[in-house]
Amino acid sequence: MATSDLSLHDQTEIQNTTQRYGSESPKLASLLSKIGMSYHCCGEYSRALSFFNESLEIRIKSSGKESLSVANSRQRIGVSLIERSEEQDRNNSNAATMRPKNNENDDDHEAVNHLYESIRIRIQSRTSSSLSIDMAEAYHYLGIALTRLHDFEGAISYLQIALEMRLTILGPQDIQLSQTYFRMGVAYLHQGGSTMTTLAIESLAKALAISRTVLGRNDEILGTILYNLGNAYLVNNNDEEALECFLEVFHIQ
Repeated sequence: MATSDLSLHDQTEIQNTTQRYGSESPKLASLLSKIGMSYHCCGEYSRALSFFNESLEIRIKSSGKESLSVANSRQRIGVSLIERSEEQDRNNSNAATMRPKNNENDDDHEAVNHLYESIRIRIQSRTSSSLSIDMAEAYHYLGIALTRLHDFEGAISYLQIALEMRLTILGPQDIQLSQTYFRMGVAYLHQGGSTMTTLAIESLAKALAISRTVLGRNDEILGTILYNLGNAYLVNNNDEEALECFLEVFHIQ
């Protein structure tokens, strides 16, 4: 559905659902979440967040703050906050992988709170599996948020959990593994030190290998991985390997 078509369609669906089920019904909350996902997939994160937040309020009232539906809403909010924050960074600087420590974004702090709560609710729920794609996603994005807040040790610990879950559920060649390996590489690189830089190179190389297998050799995502891998090689004084990475980025662009 095109973004320009969403508003009229949404308004009609919301009015019909509200009239039929009430303004605090779980069905309305689900509809708002669905609409929020439509905006999220279009990259309109602020609009998505308005629907996710409204859905969260209804779910807290109708199902209780410890319900799995609330965990789902909190996760969606956390993910959209991080995506919005990263989009803002990309608009400010195409080369940036993380904002400076003295320029933290409130979205990152809010995202951490929502994702922590989402994970806590799922862990404590007797009806929710502790091993699921949703849990892996929550840990993955929590790792991203903590990296952006310069808590590299915490970020790596959660990204490792996400990685183990994704390996178990998806197998070794899924693109989601590449995403987590990449984020781990960035966190290791920013943590600094010889050992961490070596781990960064290993993680980024794994991300690159999976992405090449899944996406081919000329995808924009490969350029981002190669750029960070090149930086890791530079820090490790592997100048030839760094140059190869940067040259490949140039050819992709």
